[in-house]
Amino acid sequence: MFTSIVQDLRYALRSLGRNPGFAGVSVLALALGIGANSAIFTVVNSVLLQPLRFQKPEQLMLVRERNLKAGFPEFSLSPGNYLGYRDQNHSFSGIAAFAGAGFNLAGGGEPERLRGSAVTTNFFDVLGRKPALGRNFTAQEGQLGSHRVAILSYGVWQRRFAGSRDVLGRTVKLDDELYTVIGVMPPAFQFPSRTEIWAPLAMDLKEWQQRGGHYLNAVARLKPGATIASAQADLNAIAARAEQQFPDSNSGWDTKITSLQEAAVGKIRPALWTLTAAVGFVLLIACVNLANLLLSRSAARRREMGVRSSLGAGRGRLIRQLLTESVLLAGLGAAVGLAFAWAGTRMLVTLSPDILPRAAEIALDARALGFTAAIAVLTGMLFGLAPAIHMAKADLMAALRDGGRGNAIGFRRNRLRSALVVGEVALALVLLSGAGLLMRSFYHLQSMDPGFDPHGVLTFETSLPEAKYPGKEAQAMFYQRALERIRTLPGVTAAGAAQIFPLAGDDYILSFVQVGKPPLPPGVHQSAMYYAATPGYLRALSIPIKRGRDFTERDNAAAPAVAIISESMARQFYANENPLGQRIQMGNRSRAAEIVGIAGDVRDEELESTGRPAVYEPAAQVPFGDMY
Repeated sequence: MFTSIVQDLRYALRSLGRNPGFAGVSVLALALGIGANSAIFTVVNSVLLQPLRFQKPEQLMLVRERNLKAGFPEFSLSPGNYLGYRDQNHSFSGIAAFAGAGFNLAGGGEPERLRGSAVTTNFFDVLGRKPALGRNFTAQEGQLGSHRVAILSYGVWQRRFAGSRDVLGRTVKLDDELYTVIGVMPPAFQFPSRTEIWAPLAMDLKEWQQRGGHYLNAVARLKPGATIASAQADLNAIAARAEQQFPDSNSGWDTKITSLQEAAVGKIRPALWTLTAAVGFVLLIACVNLANLLLSRSAARRREMGVRSSLGAGRGRLIRQLLTESVLLAGLGAAVGLAFAWAGTRMLVTLSPDILPRAAEIALDARALGFTAAIAVLTGMLFGLAPAIHMAKADLMAALRDGGRGNAIGFRRNRLRSALVVGEVALALVLLSGAGLLMRSFYHLQSMDPGFDPHGVLTFETSLPEAKYPGKEAQAMFYQRALERIRTLPGVTAAGAAQIFPLAGDDYILSFVQVGKPPLPPGVHQSAMYYAATPGYLRALSIPIKRGRDFTERDNAAAPAVAIISESMARQFYANENPLGQRIQMGNRSRAAEIVGIAGDVRDEELESTGRPAVYEPAAQVPFGDMY
């Protein structure tokens, strides 16, 4: 049996060698189809099918808060609420908090901006991951004054420190403050997404206890036997007690628990499966095309098959020979397709690092190679079986007598080719219909008004180190001077800054009180998205002022407090009156602000979202060190 298979392979190679044009076209078509499928499978396998690279990843949950009454279906946690969930729950073995933080790395080369995370000291313990080099944070390092330690990503370790093990204990300058490197994480570990450096989340007691500002994320590990439903009920009971105890800040808030796997890949899953189906159809069309080509060749090969049959080859032997040629073609196509797949996955990762979750983990592995081998065999069988059976069923002795002429045989062959053409057109129509729907969706997405005009807008984020810019006054002065210089650059028509940016994934809400209005019932409070913005910010993004005025340089720290609200806020809280001239008090501000303008709504969460109540206050009156 083995000897006959080797003979079939040798004969198949000679047969393809005699028809290099046919072989080349077939291999190229198969390489494109199989390569596309292998590339997409590699992405799907790495992103959707492989479990997260943590210890017992099925136990890991993302904990978020929500306030449906205020229009926030999912939001970050306040520090005080996080402590309540951490200390009072019965469902989790640990809950860790983290927040985005940028660091300016200086020394040992060119200064570099690193994407970082400030994490509680139990962060890596909850995830079940240890540094590849060095150690985790200790509880003491979560205290102010002892917090200047850092753990590096594998990429930063290689890029900035040449992979030297002497990095442990080395002092580096982050935001003009000296930090000690205590560890290096393994390759591909970048949680939260694309994080390059981790430092302890250290705050004073007052900041940890505040419940009005929501800016923390939390990851938790379920205890054995606990479920998402039971954990949800557990945390919601804690939230209900907090609502009774702190009605001003916690009214309407409860929790939303999602598996970390779902939180990481849930939004991208439909797109990847749709793409998988699309490239599958492309491969099917390639198979139908090759089946047609093989049927076209069958007329020329009927005499050859007749000779083999007259020499004693049975129909099964002839079918096996023809299928061997088809599978060999598919194998050669798969070999070339693997190169296309590797290039395709690299291109996807390079072009879409922020869109594709787990991008650093995407790579051709043994499972992807096995898939490619399996699809090569299946493809060879798929496009080779019908022509092989058709050839074997033909009257091969008649082919020898009349040199291949035969109306009945030609009629059957044409009928099969017609069926293949019909199938190919049907598959193409399905693909075209899907492409049309995608183009229509893309057109609507492009024509959707986000509330601001991103064309021609450049943006970057800055984080001012406390050591160099101590106090809010120094930070406000930096942004004022920086914007003055930016506005003088050639081509700049407007420039501004704000502490959060639309569609950047930032959440910042504050509760507010309408001064002069009757007090709200106990346990009821009002919240809105909050922007601390400089003059020029709304103009730079072409966010229109519907009524009233924009901020000016006169709205500084010494001037009366002012605010601009969004149209949604005006409709929701000032439905039957003029909001201009009214006063609101944001969060724990010591003074109320007069509403001087109404700005257009902005889709600040995602394009599918609607405008939400929002308040803008001058950044000079409420300075922030981190600004866009």
